[in-house]
Amino acid sequence: MAGCNLILRLQICECEGLQETVVSLKQQLSDALESKKLSPLASYSQRISELKSFHAQHHGDRETAASKDRNEDLLLQAQVCI
Repeated sequence: MAGCNLILRLQICECEGLQETVVSLKQQLSDALESKKLSPLASYSQRISELKSFHAQHHGDRETAASKDRNEDLLLQAQVCI
């Protein structure tokens, strides 16, 4: 019987810990939603920054690929001349 009480106490402690986590997550969610209501421009600005970053990265990848193609063309021309 003492073993069952110990297991029950451990489960109660675990449940209390989970309840604290749920309360904290609810507060974080509430804060995030309130922040979004107060500053929709901030979320738009963040999204624009993300898009600009993606575009810059994608553009850089294309430039790298084009540069690689040019180098291969020059190498082929050099081999033809030899």
